[in-house]
Amino acid sequence: MRIISGKFKGRRIKVSKSLPIRPTTDFAKESIFNIISNDINLNDSKVLDLFSGSGMIGFEFISRGSEVMFVDNNIKCIRHISNTLNLLKINGKTIRKDVFKYLNNCNENFDLVFADPPYKFSDEEYEKLISLIKKNILTNPNVLFILEHFKKKDFSQIEDFFDNRCYGDCSFTFFKQKSG
Repeated sequence: MRIISGKFKGRRIKVSKSLPIRPTTDFAKESIFNIISNDINLNDSKVLDLFSGSGMIGFEFISRGSEVMFVDNNIKCIRHISNTLNLLKINGKTIRKDVFKYLNNCNENFDLVFADPPYKFSDEEYEKLISLIKKNILTNPNVLFILEHFKKKDFSQIEDFFDNRCYGDCSFTFFKQKSG
C-alpha cells in the first residue's frame, strides 16, 4: 500500500497479510481526499480514525498535515500502526480499545471523524456508532464525519446526512451538523 499525497507521497507501507483488514483502494482514497480538501483545511486539523485497521487512511491525513488519533481494538493493527509511525518518524496517537467504549467516554474535539467498521456490522451497530459520534463529537457545525461502508447500505435518511459517494463495492457517507 502507498500514501498517495502530501509529505509522504509515494511512500509504500508494508502491511502484513495477517492483519484483519479490508484496505480502501487508492482510487477511492484519492477521490475522498479531493472531496475533504474542498471542505476542510487538513493542515493542522485534528482527525479521529476509528476502526483504523492498517492505518492507511490516518497516514494519508498525517501526510497532509493533520494530527491523527487511531482507535482499533485489534492488537496486531495497533502494533502495525505504532511501528509505521516510528518508521516514518511521525507523531500520532494509538489507542487499543473497543470503538464503542472509546466513543462513550470521548471528551476530545476533532475536526474530522473517519470510521471504517467491518462490513459485517449489523444495522443496530451502525445506528449505535452514528448515534455516539453525533452525540459526543459531531456537536458543532464544523465537524465532518465520514463513514465507509458496503455500497448496499443507505444512511441518507439519517439526520445530518449530506452526501454519499460510491467507488466499486465501497461507499462513503458524509455527515455534518446543519447550522441554524
